[in-house]
Amino acid sequence: MARRLAMSVLVKRCKRRADKENDDHIGTPEWQALISEVFGELYETVAETGMRYFETESTITATGAASYTEPDALLSFIGIDFIVNAATGERRPLRELMVQERHALSGQTGEAVGYAFVDDQIFLYPRPSTGTYKLLHVPQSPDLTDYGDADLVDVVCAAGEAFLVWGVACLAKDKGEVNLEFALMQRDRSAKRLAEWAVLRALNEPRRPMVDQYDTLPMEGDYR
Repeated sequence: MARRLAMSVLVKRCKRRADKENDDHIGTPEWQALISEVFGELYETVAETGMRYFETESTITATGAASYTEPDALLSFIGIDFIVNAATGERRPLRELMVQERHALSGQTGEAVGYAFVDDQIFLYPRPSTGTYKLLHVPQSPDLTDYGDADLVDVVCAAGEAFLVWGVACLAKDKGEVNLEFALMQRDRSAKRLAEWAVLRALNEPRRPMVDQYDTLPMEGDYR
C-alpha cells in the first residue's frame, strides 16, 4: 500500500510545481529541508486519524526498575503488551491507568497488568522483576534533510504526494513575490483528501465494543 518515491524525483516534482526548475536561488539541501518539513505534516496528518500506518514497537525488558525511559523520538503511544509466550506469539494487553487509579497497584510487585506514562517515563504496575513487554507506538517523522537522491520517501498515497508537492511549492513560492492562493488551495484540498483516505482506509472494519478479558485491576466500586 506504500507509495515510495526517490528523493531526487520529489525534488524534481517540487521544482516543477513551484515553477523553479531553472532557479538556483534554492539549492538542493534547502529543497530537501522543505520536503522534510512538509513530510512531517503529512506524517502527523495520517497518524492523528488513528490509522496504524507508521506504527512500530519497542521492547521493555523488566528488571524490577521503578520506571523505564520511553524510546527516543516518540510521537504517540498506542499500548503495551506483555509477552506471555514468545514462541507462540501470545500476548496480553496492559491497561493504561488513569491518574485516579495510581494508588491501586502502587508498591506491589509481580507481573504487570497496568501502565502509566509520566513525562518521559513508563511505569509498570505491579512492578515486574522479569518478563518482556512490547510498547506499541508511533515514532516521530524522520528527518529527510540528509537523504540521498536514491533514498525512498513513503508519501503514503496519491493524496499524500499531492499534499507534499503542493506544500513544498507554497514554501518555495513564498520566497518570491508571487500569488499563493491557488497553491494554498491545492495543498489544503490534498490535505483533506489525505485525512479522509486515512480514516476510510478500512471501510469494512468499523470499530466495535469489546470486553477486556485480561482486565484484572482491582478498583473501588468495581461492578465485577
